[in-house]
Amino acid sequence: MADGGEKPTAAAAAAVAAPVSKQQDETTALQIIGLNKAGDSFEILESNLDSILGVKAVKSLPAVVVSVAGPFRLGKSFLLNYFVRYLEGKVDMEGDWIDQTFSPEHNLGFNWSHGADRHTTGVWMYKKPFIRTVPGGKKVAVLLVDTQGTFDNHMKQEMNAVIFALNSLISSTQVYNVTKRISEDILQNMHLFTRFGEMAYKQQSSAAKGKVKPFQRLQFLIRDWGGRRDFDFGAAGGKGYLETVLNSQDGEPELLEVRRDIRDCFGAIDCFLMPYPGTEVAEGDSGNIDDRFKDHLQAFVPSVLKSSELEIKAVLGQEVTCGTLKEYIRQYTQLFKDGSMPEVTNIFDATAKLNHDGIRRDAVAQYKVVMREFAGPDQPHRVPAELQAKHDETYDNAVKMYTESPRLEAPRVEQAMLAEMQKEVNDLYADIASANEQKVLFKRLVTPIALGGLSLICNIIATFLSVFMLEGLAILFSYITWFCFLTIGFWAYSSAFHKFEDVAKQIDEVSVQIYEVGFMIFTTYLQQQIMGAAVGDTKKSD
Repeated sequence: MADGGEKPTAAAAAAVAAPVSKQQDETTALQIIGLNKAGDSFEILESNLDSILGVKAVKSLPAVVVSVAGPFRLGKSFLLNYFVRYLEGKVDMEGDWIDQTFSPEHNLGFNWSHGADRHTTGVWMYKKPFIRTVPGGKKVAVLLVDTQGTFDNHMKQEMNAVIFALNSLISSTQVYNVTKRISEDILQNMHLFTRFGEMAYKQQSSAAKGKVKPFQRLQFLIRDWGGRRDFDFGAAGGKGYLETVLNSQDGEPELLEVRRDIRDCFGAIDCFLMPYPGTEVAEGDSGNIDDRFKDHLQAFVPSVLKSSELEIKAVLGQEVTCGTLKEYIRQYTQLFKDGSMPEVTNIFDATAKLNHDGIRRDAVAQYKVVMREFAGPDQPHRVPAELQAKHDETYDNAVKMYTESPRLEAPRVEQAMLAEMQKEVNDLYADIASANEQKVLFKRLVTPIALGGLSLICNIIATFLSVFMLEGLAILFSYITWFCFLTIGFWAYSSAFHKFEDVAKQIDEVSVQIYEVGFMIFTTYLQQQIMGAAVGDTKKSD
C-alpha cells in the first residue's frame, strides 16, 4: 500500500484546490462536508445534506450513523462498499453477499482505488439511507459515512484531527481503520476528543438518572495484523490487544490521559484484528481477496451492521432523528469551519445548546400529545377552569421531563430554553383554548340547526302529502314541524335565563343525534352523486 512519504502527484495537488464538488454525479455517495477552493477551511454542501436527511420518509426516523475513519489509503472506502453490499442484500443475511466483488471501475457507493490521489476529500455520506428494524420493533435509518484519510500527503495534522473530531461527534458507531497496530499518533488524534468527552461526562445534570457516556461505540479495525502469536485474528484477539494498549503506561502524559479517559467517553470500545487482504487487493483489484481475509470480513461486517448490533445516534441518551442530525452537522461544521481545533469549551457550548434544544422539543411534543388527547378536535368542550388546570399540570410535567433528562450543565442555555419552552407552550395553549371556545359556539348552534332543519324537512313533506290528498299524514308532519319550533323556543328561553337546564341538556343530546344522522345521510347522498357523475363521464368518453 502507498505510504505517507510519497510525493504528491499533480492530480493529487489539484484535488486539494478543486471545488467542493460535482462528483456526486459519478458516485452513489454524496459529499456533505468538503474543503473550500483554497483548501484551508471546511464548508457544508447543503443540497447534498438535505437530499439525504431532509427526505420525508427518513426525516423523523432515528439515525444510525456508521462511519469509517483512519489514515490515508488503508481501505476505508473499500470497507464501506462491503457495508453497502451487506445492507443492499436481505436483512441480516449471512451468505452470498461476501462473494459479490467490485473493482475501482464499478464502485457500489464509495470511490476507492490504490494510489496517491485522494478520492474522499472531506466527509461523504451514502445517498440512500437503509431502513432497518431494531430489537423492540423501532424503524431506524442506517447512514454510512466516509472521511478523508488522516495523515495523507496534503492535510496538516491539525486538519486531520479536525476531520476525526467532526466525524466522531456525528457518529453512533465509528470504525477506526488502521494498519498493524494502534500507534501513538492515533492516540494523539483522539486527545482533544477525549478532553471534550471527559468534560461532557463530568458536567451533566440529571435529577433522576445517572450519568451517560457522551459517545457511543468506537470500533478499532486493525488491518494487516502481524502479531498473531500474541493475539489471534478476530474479535477475541482484538479485545486482548486493546486491553494491552489501554493499560499501557508508556508514552507522553497526554497519551496517558487519552488511555485513562477513553473508557469514560464511549459506551463501548471494541477491536477486531484482520489479516492481510492479499496482494491483488493491496494493488487496487478487489476481484481476488485472500480467503482468510474474506472469512474474517464476513464475521466483522455483521458485527457492526446486523440489526441487533445497530446503535441509534444519541446525545446523552437522547435519540437523534435524521432531521435533528442535519442540524448537528451544520452546527459542528460551523464550529470547525476554519480547519483548526476549537477550544473544548466551544465544542461543549455548541453541543449543550443542541442537547438542551432537543430535550426542549421532546418536552413540548409531550405537552402537545397530552393536551390533544384531552382537548383535541375530536374531544368535547372543556370547562375553562378544567382546561386551565390540565394545562398547568401538563406544563409542570413537561418542565419535570426537561429537568430530569440527562443534559450538559449550561445554566444560561437552560434558562433560555426554559423561557422558550414556556413561550411556546403558552402559544399552544392559547390556540387550544380558542379552539375549545369555538366548540361552545358550535354546540350552541347544533340544537337550532338540527331542530330547524328537521322542521323544514317535515314542512316540505307535509306540503307534498297534501298535494296527494294524504291529509292524515300531512297533519302529523305539520305537528312535528310546530313541535320543533316550540322546542327551539323553550331551549332558547332555558339558555337565556338558565332555567330547566336538565331538560335543555336532554334537548341538546337529542339534537346532536339528529344532526349526526342528517349529516351522515347528506354526505352519503353527496358521495353517490359524485360517483354517478364520474361513471357518466367515463361512459361518455368511451
